[in-house]
Amino acid sequence: MDTSDWIASGSALIALTSLGYTVFFARTQHKLNKILVAEKEREQAERRVVSLRAELIKETPQNWILRTTNVGQGAAYAVTVRCAKNEDGNALLEDEDIDQITPVARLDSAHSFDIKATNWYGVFGPQSIQYNWNDEDGTFCSTTLKVLIH
Repeated sequence: MDTSDWIASGSALIALTSLGYTVFFARTQHKLNKILVAEKEREQAERRVVSLRAELIKETPQNWILRTTNVGQGAAYAVTVRCAKNEDGNALLEDEDIDQITPVARLDSAHSFDIKATNWYGVFGPQSIQYNWNDEDGTFCSTTLKVLIH
């Protein structure tokens, strides 16, 4: 083999090595892109999640209100509330009081609405509050939260 054959063999070896690196880095980049797309989709899904929090707040010694807050990132639409009766037949919220406020057309993140708890004096122990709403995709959602008069 003369010098030109060695040079040609060396350049072929360099070309094959660079082709191998190119294929390796292209596969690595493809995997990273898939991970980034999955992460972005997860973040977008988290931004649409509605999470409600209910708390009883004492306005005056005789008046309590049930404050419902959306602590999630997404908006809730057509929010309705129902309060279960306890074994004595008493409920924390009267249907008439609830119907004055709900359905709430849209409850954005970090927003809240209040319902006066006019019937609180006959209620003891934890109370179940049923919330129903539609998420941004129009999917029906429901959750039951417990509140306690203390």
